Formats: sequence, structure tokens, C-alpha cells
Amino acid sequence: MLSLCQAGVIAVLGSALGIVAGLAAAVLVLIFTNQRYADRWPIEPPYPLVMPWLTLGVLVAVPLVAMAGAAVFTRSRLPVERRLD
Repeated sequence: MLSLCQAGVIAVLGSALGIVAGLAAAVLVLIFTNQRYADRWPIEPPYPLVMPWLTLGVLVAVPLVAMAGAAVFTRSRLPVERRLD
């Protein structure tokens, strides 16, 4: 259970930070690119902001796979150490 929770926290935080950073960078690039070509109207329409829903769905599924893998492949009990008396 502990390894499942650890994997969940790490995977969720990593995915969330990656999604936010990637989307923020994409929005900034599109905004500045559209502003750069705004004075050349009507030659080119501005680039639209399209959300990649399939990719975002895959990135949301990654933490679930990591948690399931940690739960399945981690032993439930630690080996008992022998004591020397």
C-alpha cells in the first residue's frame, strides 16, 4: 500500500507539472507567433489553440499504470532480519 501511494504521488505530480508546463509553453508560443504575423493580415490566418485531448488522456492514465505496477510488483512483507543473540 505504501509503494502504491508513493508511486501515485510521484506520478501524479510529475504528470501534472508536465501538463501545465507543456500547455503554458505552447500557449505562449502561439500567442507570440500570432502577434508576430498579425500585421500581415489577410495573408495567413492566426494559428488556433487546439487542445490535444488524446495526449492529455494518455498522460492522465500514466499515474494509474504506475500505481498498478507498484501495487502488483512490490512484495507485501519485508524479509525478517535474523537477530544474533
